[in-house]
Amino acid sequence: MKTLWTYGKFYLEKGKFAQAILTEDGRIKKLGKLEDFDPKEADQVVDLEGRTVLPGLNDSHCHMSAVGKAMMEVDLNTCQSVEECIEKTKAFIEDHPQWTQDFVHTMSWNEDHFTEGEKRSLNRWDLDRMATDRPIILERICGHIGAANSYVIEKMGITKDTPDPKGGKIDRDQDGNPTGIFRERALEWVKSLLGRPSKDYVKTCMKLSLDYALSVGITSVQSNDMSPSNIKGHYESLRDLYEKGEVQTRYRHQFCVESKKELEDLLAGEFQNPIYQGKTLTIGPVKMFKDGSLGARTALMKEAYADDPGNHGVRVLSLKDQKKMVAMADQRGFQVVTHVIGDLAAQETIDVYKEFIKEGKNPLGHGLIHLQITDQEVLDDVVKFDLPVYFQPIFLDYDVHIAEDRVGKDLMKTSYAFKTLAERGVKIGYGTDAPVEDLNPFPCIYAAVTRQDKNGYPEGGFVPEERVALETAIDAYSLGSAQMEFMEGEKGRIKEGYLADFIVLDRDIFSIPDEEIKNVQVLKTIVGGQVVYEK
Repeated sequence: MKTLWTYGKFYLEKGKFAQAILTEDGRIKKLGKLEDFDPKEADQVVDLEGRTVLPGLNDSHCHMSAVGKAMMEVDLNTCQSVEECIEKTKAFIEDHPQWTQDFVHTMSWNEDHFTEGEKRSLNRWDLDRMATDRPIILERICGHIGAANSYVIEKMGITKDTPDPKGGKIDRDQDGNPTGIFRERALEWVKSLLGRPSKDYVKTCMKLSLDYALSVGITSVQSNDMSPSNIKGHYESLRDLYEKGEVQTRYRHQFCVESKKELEDLLAGEFQNPIYQGKTLTIGPVKMFKDGSLGARTALMKEAYADDPGNHGVRVLSLKDQKKMVAMADQRGFQVVTHVIGDLAAQETIDVYKEFIKEGKNPLGHGLIHLQITDQEVLDDVVKFDLPVYFQPIFLDYDVHIAEDRVGKDLMKTSYAFKTLAERGVKIGYGTDAPVEDLNPFPCIYAAVTRQDKNGYPEGGFVPEERVALETAIDAYSLGSAQMEFMEGEKGRIKEGYLADFIVLDRDIFSIPDEEIKNVQVLKTIVGGQVVYEK
C-alpha cells in the first residue's frame, strides 16, 4: 500500500526538513515539498497537521526483558529511606501475591535518594522484615550491588568461611559474617536461587517492554537479554513473539557468553532460524562486563576513589579471560562490546582491542558501552582505534550529584565526553541502559543538550563545554545507533530508500526551550510504514 504523509515537518538532517513523504512496502519512496506530490498516486493520505516528525529512535543499549520484568515488580526508585523501602515492599507482597508467592525481586532502590534515616545500602536484616519464608533479592538501581534476606543466605549455604566468587564480593560484618550485601558476580551467584522464569513469563515481559518502547518513540532496540543462565528460554520466547507477529519493535541481540563452548553452541544453533535473516530480529555482538558502576563504587579506576581511599573498584573480567574471549569472538567474525565505566576498565579493554585492530581499522566494530570516566589517554585511543561508543547521557541525571565526589574535579573535565568525541568523528549511539534509567529517549536527549538533572541542576550544566546541539543528540539516537548495528544505510534517517520508521511528536522539538525537551511526547509511531502506536 502507498501512503502519502502530508503537512509534516520531517527532520532530514541539521537545517533540512521535508513537508511530505510517500511510503510503500515498508520503505520511504519519495520526499519533498507538498507540491511535489499528487494525492492520486497514493492509496491513502495522512494529514499530520504540521507536526514535527523524527526518524524512529534506536536505543543502542538496554535490557528489554528486565524492563518488562520491572513493570511487574515493586518500584523502590522514589523511596527516600530504608524504612520506606521495607514498608513499600511489604505492601507490594500483600497486594500482589500472584507475583511474589515464590520470590520477591526488584532492581530499583538507590541509597543516594535517601533523605531520612541512614543513607546506606539495604541488608539482610532489612529484607528479613519483609518476609523470611521465601527468597528476597533487591538490587540497587545500577544492578551491580544487591541485598538478599537470610532465607537466601541459608539456602545458598553462605557462611563466614565462604570465599568471594571470582569477580564478586560478599560484604561481611566485623566478625566476618555475611551482611546480605552482594556485589557484581556474587550478586549473580545468589540470584541463581530464583531459578529460570517460564517461557510465558518471559514473553509477557518482552511484549510489555517492546510495546512500551513504541509508545515513547523507540522503533529499534539493541538489547542485552541473553546470558548463559537464560539464553535458551529467552531465545525461544522472543523468537515466538516475532514469528507470530505479536511485536513490531526492531530488535538486535547483544548477548553474554562466558566460555568457548557457549559461543560455539550459539553460532551452531539458535541463529540459523529464518526469522533472523530479516531486518526485524537480528543477531548482534558478544557483550562483556569489565567492571561495575560508579554509584556502587565498583567501576574500575586507575586512581582510588576520592571518597573511598584504597578502593579502585572491581575488575569483573580479568585481563587474561578478556583477551581469550575477545580473541574467540574476533576469530569467528563477531563484534564485541564491553561495559566500561571506570577509566582503568576502559584502558584495559582498549588495550585488548588493539591486538585486533590493524592500521586503525576496526571492521567488526568492537566498541565501548557507557565509557563514563575517561582521561585524555582513553579519549585519544578511542579516536585512534576507531572505537564506537554507546553513550547513556541520561546517567547524568544522577551522576551530576556524585561523580565529582567519587573521582575528583580534574577527571571530570575529560569524562562524559559527549561533545569532544562527537567532534573528533567517533561513531556514537545513544541509549538508556533501561531499566537502569527509563527507556523514554527524550529525558536522555535533554540530558545531552543541557547536562543537567531533570530539575535543572546545576545551573548552566555539568562541565557545560560538553553540551551537544539538539541535532547532534537526535542524530546519535537515530543514525548513530544504526551505525552501531551496521544499518546506517537502512535506517536512522528519513531518506528515500530507507525503512519507513518515524515518529510524530506532540510539539516542535526544534523550537521549544531546552528545559521542555524532556517533556516531549509521541503521538504516532510508524514502523515499516504502518502505524503501530497512536496516542
